[in-house]
Amino acid sequence: GSCAACRADNPIGCAERSELGVLHCDGAYAEYVTTPARFVHRLPSDLATDKAALAEPVAVILKGLGRLENHLALKPTPWNCAVLGAGPLGQICARILAHRGHHVTAFDRNAGRLDLFDGTEIQTSAVLDDLDTFDVVIEITGDPDVLDRALHKSRANASLLLLGLPYGERQFSFEAIAAYDKTIVGSVGSTAADFAAAIELLPLLNLEDHLKCILPLAEFETGWKKARAGDVLKVILHAA
Repeated sequence: GSCAACRADNPIGCAERSELGVLHCDGAYAEYVTTPARFVHRLPSDLATDKAALAEPVAVILKGLGRLENHLALKPTPWNCAVLGAGPLGQICARILAHRGHHVTAFDRNAGRLDLFDGTEIQTSAVLDDLDTFDVVIEITGDPDVLDRALHKSRANASLLLLGLPYGERQFSFEAIAAYDKTIVGSVGSTAADFAAAIELLPLLNLEDHLKCILPLAEFETGWKKARAGDVLKVILHAA
């Protein structure tokens, strides 16, 4: 909180940056966790803790969309949006965009994940085609091949938000961006303000599919296996 980046409200640029379970700080797979008080948020009494556990991924999406909106302030709404990847983050992203009134198509090779959008206004596709029909492309897979396709097949003047990690190294010509007036926005993590907004938004989102696999902490190995196998959308661990 004392370096130039932190004082400028740019904590992502802090040389001593730490993130719980990510950088220089043990994660929450433990009975007790300590964290600076400034990172603690009070939950409404009617918000179940299971759903509150989704505040972090919702905050990540809100931060990314906020950065994107800074570049699209003059673009007419609703946007026509492609969300590439319908995993835990992609599901949340698509639903937030739809909640805000945008037109959304979610892409994924996993038909089961696309089926989770049944009954919503969100369109789905298992084939990564027609990217030139979208104003906004949000890449969440972290797959370099998907990223390459998004960069080259999106329309002129498209805006692309990159939320997937890691992409790895790849040869690339920036002519595909500069020659077609495309905007690339990167985003990672979230801020305290994003967390506060996420806690306020959570009751308005249908995220029941994220809450179908809740395991005790002692079964974390089972949870890891389920997550890696793609058997479930999200694994939530209970300390007790």
